[in-house]
Amino acid sequence: MTITKKQGKGKKMNSKNKDALKIFIGYVFAFLVGLFVYLELRLEYETVYAVLIANVAMTMIVFIGSVIYNNSSFYDPYWSVVPPVLIFVFMVESAQFSIWFVPVFIGVCMWSHRLTLNWYKNFVGFKKEDFRYQDFREKFPKMYWLVSLLAVHMFPTLIVYLGLMPIYIFVNDTVSRPFFVIVGTVIILSGTVISYFADEQMRDHQKNQYEYAMKEGLWSISRHPNYLGELMMWFGVMVVSFSVSYDYYQTFGFLAMLSLFEFYSIPRMEKRLLERKEDYEEIKLNISRVFPLSYIRKSLFK
Repeated sequence: MTITKKQGKGKKMNSKNKDALKIFIGYVFAFLVGLFVYLELRLEYETVYAVLIANVAMTMIVFIGSVIYNNSSFYDPYWSVVPPVLIFVFMVESAQFSIWFVPVFIGVCMWSHRLTLNWYKNFVGFKKEDFRYQDFREKFPKMYWLVSLLAVHMFPTLIVYLGLMPIYIFVNDTVSRPFFVIVGTVIILSGTVISYFADEQMRDHQKNQYEYAMKEGLWSISRHPNYLGELMMWFGVMVVSFSVSYDYYQTFGFLAMLSLFEFYSIPRMEKRLLERKEDYEEIKLNISRVFPLSYIRKSLFK
């Protein structure tokens, strides 16, 4: 029996959807465990601590899924699907409800939807694992799952939770400067839009001329516009919290997120691109790393 190209593609899609369904089921179970843990702790601990422990419990369930399917990419959508859930709990447990919660929550949900959808579009099933996790497998063959638990699962969970702390501060105080809610929400939505178009442009590029590094569209003014959009989202979350107070600890989440991108995500991606794309060295010389400073200078002083 001859399998046509179309039939082969259908089998590929079926494999992708089956693996995505396994992740979905695993996440539903993780959320149920997290809900149980939270309900058990909420009367004994403050919301911020009860939610944190529940978040860690959910991450452990997701980690078990990674081990079962021998693929740490089982964790990948957790980054985007959990924040709206945690923010919703923060709002429900808030002593008072404010109409200003609504635009912020909607903005984060739109970011979450875009990022999760982008994950699904790029997802091909458990036959492929993120290259960064493969690096860990090669460097720590005997301790890989311990490294995966700490570096791939728990560390991002804690970074994201820290990034959401400005929202916790925001929903537990009185909004006295709504201007910052508006500005912060606009930044969140702007970052979401930038990341969306950057990812779509990259997807088109990979289909047509994958042997060359991307330098068109948003990628012509920033080497990593998708990361720029992501950082804008977390910066917007921080700005929102300025509507209730100005304290240095409100910047910790964004600074932690910025450090993650600046010192790991971006350098590792650039190393990979230099290894795979002959023209990337030239791109590094002519296009700004993340923030389009070169483009702004050229626009202002041309």
